[in-house]
Amino acid sequence: MYNCVAIDDDKLFLGLLDAYFEEIDSAKLMAVFDNPVKGALGVVQMEPDVLLLDYQMPYLDGFEMLTMIRRKPKVVIISGHLEKPEDLSFPADRFVSKRDLKEPHQLEEIISEVMESD
Repeated sequence: MYNCVAIDDDKLFLGLLDAYFEEIDSAKLMAVFDNPVKGALGVVQMEPDVLLLDYQMPYLDGFEMLTMIRRKPKVVIISGHLEKPEDLSFPADRFVSKRDLKEPHQLEEIISEVMESD
Protein backbone atom coordinates (compact mmCIF):
# COMPACT_ATOMS: atom_id res chain seq x y z
CA MET A 1 0.00 0.00 0.00
CA TYR A 2 1.29 3.43 -0.96
CA ASN A 3 1.19 6.25 1.58
CA CYS A 4 0.11 9.64 0.24
CA VAL A 5 -0.09 13.23 1.43
CA ALA A 6 -2.09 15.97 -0.32
CA ILE A 7 -1.33 19.70 -0.18
CA ASP A 8 -3.78 22.13 -1.78
CA ASP A 9 -5.25 25.45 -0.69
CA ASP A 10 -8.66 24.34 -2.04
CA LYS A 11 -10.40 22.70 0.93
CA LEU A 12 -13.26 21.40 -1.21
CA PHE A 13 -10.82 19.58 -3.48
CA LEU A 14 -9.03 18.10 -0.45
CA GLY A 15 -12.43 16.77 0.68
CA LEU A 16 -12.95 15.21 -2.74
CA LEU A 17 -9.52 13.54 -2.57
CA ASP A 18 -10.36 12.19 0.89
CA ALA A 19 -13.57 10.67 -0.50
CA TYR A 20 -11.68 9.16 -3.45
CA PHE A 21 -9.17 7.49 -1.14
CA GLU A 22 -12.03 5.74 0.68
CA GLU A 23 -12.62 3.87 -2.61
CA ILE A 24 -8.95 3.04 -3.25
CA ASP A 25 -7.39 -0.19 -1.98
CA SER A 26 -3.76 0.28 -3.06
CA ALA A 27 -3.09 3.68 -1.43
CA LYS A 28 -3.83 5.48 1.80
CA LEU A 29 -4.19 9.21 2.36
CA MET A 30 -2.10 9.87 5.47
CA ALA A 31 -2.89 13.58 5.75
CA VAL A 32 -4.18 16.62 3.88
CA PHE A 33 -2.89 20.16 4.30
CA ASP A 34 -4.43 23.38 3.05
CA ASN A 35 -1.35 25.31 4.18
CA PRO A 36 1.85 24.66 2.19
CA VAL A 37 4.19 25.47 5.09
CA LYS A 38 2.45 22.98 7.40
CA GLY A 39 2.26 20.58 4.47
CA ALA A 40 6.03 20.71 3.91
CA LEU A 41 6.60 19.94 7.60
CA GLY A 42 4.11 17.09 7.38
CA VAL A 43 5.86 15.59 4.35
CA VAL A 44 9.23 15.75 6.14
CA GLN A 45 7.78 14.04 9.22
CA MET A 46 5.63 11.42 7.47
CA GLU A 47 7.84 10.63 4.46
CA PRO A 48 4.98 9.58 2.14
CA ASP A 49 5.52 7.62 -1.05
CA VAL A 50 3.45 10.08 -3.10
CA LEU A 51 2.78 13.80 -2.72
CA LEU A 52 -0.34 15.16 -4.41
CA LEU A 53 0.49 18.84 -4.79
CA ASP A 54 -1.14 21.98 -6.08
CA TYR A 55 1.67 24.23 -7.27
CA GLN A 56 -0.19 27.57 -7.17
CA MET A 57 -0.86 28.40 -3.52
CA PRO A 58 -0.59 31.56 -1.46
CA TYR A 59 2.48 32.29 0.68
CA LEU A 60 4.53 29.35 -0.59
CA ASP A 61 3.92 27.71 -3.95
CA GLY A 62 4.54 24.06 -4.75
CA PHE A 63 7.90 24.81 -6.37
CA GLU A 64 9.20 26.62 -3.30
CA MET A 65 7.75 24.03 -0.96
CA LEU A 66 9.61 21.20 -2.66
CA THR A 67 12.95 22.93 -2.06
CA MET A 68 12.33 22.51 1.68
CA ILE A 69 12.15 18.71 1.43
CA ARG A 70 15.33 16.65 1.33
CA ARG A 71 13.83 13.19 0.72
CA LYS A 72 11.32 13.90 -2.00
CA PRO A 73 8.46 11.50 -2.61
CA LYS A 74 7.00 10.92 -6.04
CA VAL A 75 5.21 14.16 -6.96
CA VAL A 76 1.87 14.39 -8.73
CA ILE A 77 0.88 17.95 -9.56
CA ILE A 78 -2.89 18.32 -9.44
CA SER A 79 -3.83 21.71 -10.79
CA GLY A 80 -6.82 23.75 -11.83
CA HIS A 81 -5.08 24.38 -15.15
CA LEU A 82 -6.41 22.36 -18.06
CA GLU A 83 -2.95 21.67 -19.43
CA LYS A 84 0.55 21.46 -18.05
CA PRO A 85 1.98 24.99 -18.03
CA GLU A 86 4.99 25.49 -20.29
CA ASP A 87 7.05 26.86 -17.40
CA LEU A 88 6.56 23.75 -15.24
CA SER A 89 10.22 22.88 -14.97
CA PHE A 90 10.72 21.20 -11.61
CA PRO A 91 10.83 17.46 -11.12
CA ALA A 92 7.23 16.30 -11.05
CA ASP A 93 6.40 12.73 -11.93
CA ARG A 94 2.96 13.56 -13.31
CA PHE A 95 0.67 16.50 -14.08
CA VAL A 96 -3.10 16.10 -13.74
CA SER A 97 -5.81 18.69 -14.30
CA LYS A 98 -8.38 18.75 -11.49
CA ARG A 99 -11.10 18.80 -14.14
CA ASP A 100 -9.87 15.50 -15.58
CA LEU A 101 -9.80 13.70 -12.23
CA LYS A 102 -13.39 12.47 -12.06
CA GLU A 103 -13.28 9.06 -10.39
CA PRO A 104 -11.34 7.26 -7.66
CA HIS A 105 -10.00 4.61 -10.03
CA GLN A 106 -8.27 7.33 -12.10
CA LEU A 107 -6.41 8.54 -9.03
CA GLU A 108 -5.49 4.96 -8.11
CA GLU A 109 -4.07 4.39 -11.62
CA ILE A 110 -2.04 7.62 -11.47
CA ILE A 111 -0.53 6.67 -8.11
CA SER A 112 0.31 3.17 -9.34
CA GLU A 113 1.91 4.53 -12.51
CA VAL A 114 4.17 7.02 -10.74
CA MET A 115 5.22 4.43 -8.16
CA GLU A 116 6.08 1.89 -10.85
CA SER A 117 8.05 4.37 -12.98
CA ASP A 118 11.70 5.27 -12.55
